[in-house]
Amino acid sequence: MLLIVAVIVVFIVLALLNTGGTAACRWREDRTVDTEGLSYWRCHVCGATEKTAKGRPPNVCRAPR
Repeated sequence: MLLIVAVIVVFIVLALLNTGGTAACRWREDRTVDTEGLSYWRCHVCGATEKTAKGRPPNVCRAPR
């Protein structure tokens, strides 16, 4: 019984922490377009593009809505 309650609590906590900001995006780095100090990223799902700090993918989806 305790195990079931623990599993339910974990699922509730994960659901509350999920922002959903990048749920649909799949960011891929394009190193051919990189500039000094910035990485160029393109989403293969929505086509959005973003430049971020070196090696760090975007945190939120930039797709036009």
